[in-house]
Amino acid sequence: MEKILKTSKSNFEKVKEKLLKDEQVSRISINFREGTIVGEDDAYFVYLQGPEETVKKAVDLVKDLTEELSEEKEREVLQKLKEEENQAIEGFGNLF
Repeated sequence: MEKILKTSKSNFEKVKEKLLKDEQVSRISINFREGTIVGEDDAYFVYLQGPEETVKKAVDLVKDLTEELSEEKEREVLQKLKEEENQAIEGFGNLF
């Protein structure tokens, strides 16, 4: 399951700490990106990937510090994140 949450810059460190301190949640893929990738300078996005049960637990852990995105906004952010990842992979491939 994939899920993207939005948090403010002021809550970013708290969200990161809560997610990484939990033994089960810290085992899933958790990526943090600045909101500037979609024009939101005052926000961070939290990209969660893993088993549905664990992702839901992660969302619950930080529900008071984050907000869930609409489906449309989540697709937009996910597309940008995947584009960034692909560009990084292509750039790394050019080294060889």
